[in-house]
Amino acid sequence: MEKTDFELLLLKTVFACMACDQAIDAKEVTHIQQRAKSEASSAL
Repeated sequence: MEKTDFELLLLKTVFACMACDQAIDAKEVTHIQQRAKSEASSAL
């Protein structure tokens, strides 16, 4: 498994865990957004 595939799987897993409690905290959303931005900038 490629590193990027594994990181995407981890991100999806974390998001599913956060969503399953039916109360996604603003800090969790901010963290996901920061991770997405850092992944996007590292892909360039």
